[in-house]
Amino acid sequence: MENLFYQFQYLSIAAAFVIVIVANIFTCRFVINRAVQKYIVPHLKSKGLIYHRYKWVGLIGTGDFDESTVVIRPTISFGAPKVSIYIYVYYYTKQSMEDRITARIDTLFMFIRKVEYSDQL
Repeated sequence: MENLFYQFQYLSIAAAFVIVIVANIFTCRFVINRAVQKYIVPHLKSKGLIYHRYKWVGLIGTGDFDESTVVIRPTISFGAPKVSIYIYVYYYTKQSMEDRITARIDTLFMFIRKVEYSDQL
């Protein structure tokens, strides 16, 4: 009976890790889609460009930004738990050429604080 309890305990710990990872993936996708709809597409339209798609840079990649690495520490930066998500934004120019910039989405939990771009459009 005791062996069955330990198996259930290990299974519940593994399930908790899977749930946390899946929740983080869905949260990241939600934040990216919201930033694309509220900030990136209107910014591109104001410049006369057409949004095409986005691609996630990666877990520790920073795209075209000159930031060297991602610092992971147990403290929060200036009193706020800020997370930056980097994506490549592909768009069409007026000459129907596809081009790319990197967008940095700064978030505070699930709230978007700021969206910055690597180059001027």
